[in-house]
Amino acid sequence: MSKHSVGAYIQLHREVGQTFRAVPAKREKQTDLENIARIQSENLSLVEKLRAAEAKASRFEEAVRQAEAEIKGRNSTI
Repeated sequence: MSKHSVGAYIQLHREVGQTFRAVPAKREKQTDLENIARIQSENLSLVEKLRAAEAKASRFEEAVRQAEAEIKGRNSTI
């Protein structure tokens, strides 16, 4: 080990519990099927959010088109 890496370990040893705390790692083991089910559920949720956002964007685009048409109509009468 170089002096730089040893220095980092010394600093960690000195400061642990004072400026930060160590947190134990989660030891939960999920099966592949559980992971697949979780990911599929997240995917479904994201698909629903995407569809809602696309619908909202479409409504905004239509509102913009209508506003632009109204502005053109008002400008042509001026």
